[in-house]
Amino acid sequence: MSHVMGVAVDDRSVIRRKLQGGVKSERRVVVIIPAYNEAASIQATVESVLAQTVQPSVIIVAANNCTDATEDVARASGVEVFVAEPNKQKKAGALNLTLNFVMRYLRNHDAILIMDADTTLSETFIETALGRLVESVGGVGGAFIGRDSDSTIGTLQRMEYYRYRKDIVRNGESFRP
Repeated sequence: MSHVMGVAVDDRSVIRRKLQGGVKSERRVVVIIPAYNEAASIQATVESVLAQTVQPSVIIVAANNCTDATEDVARASGVEVFVAEPNKQKKAGALNLTLNFVMRYLRNHDAILIMDADTTLSETFIETALGRLVESVGGVGGAFIGRDSDSTIGTLQRMEYYRYRKDIVRNGESFRP
């Protein structure tokens, strides 16, 4: 974690500047990625966001009491880091602290994407999600596709993700990988 004289240093001023700028009529997308010791996976997550066909206005890694290189890897990947401290409420606390900061700069038509630090997005996710966010729809979600894995946990996770997709189809929603 970056500290100066014992105080956590993050990118709040950069986040603020990015959110205060821009054309007022344009819908902005803010990506928030809560992360706790995700140095091994955060780069792939960030790269999947940077590869989107519709680029977000700002990508924020909400660093949740990290003791590994998550913050450094995130910054090296080209995104901003919000150090969510003090935080004793784990992931929810990190999200709440970050959202409390970001919300004061958002406009009514802006969108927030929250994703886990160990996941990746298909390259058209933001574009597709924005197409579905209309006045009567306040949120959209996605189905998970597990990564190939030789472990028992990985296999069980893929089975659970498959069940989520099956539920979406059964409930009359469309699924496009």
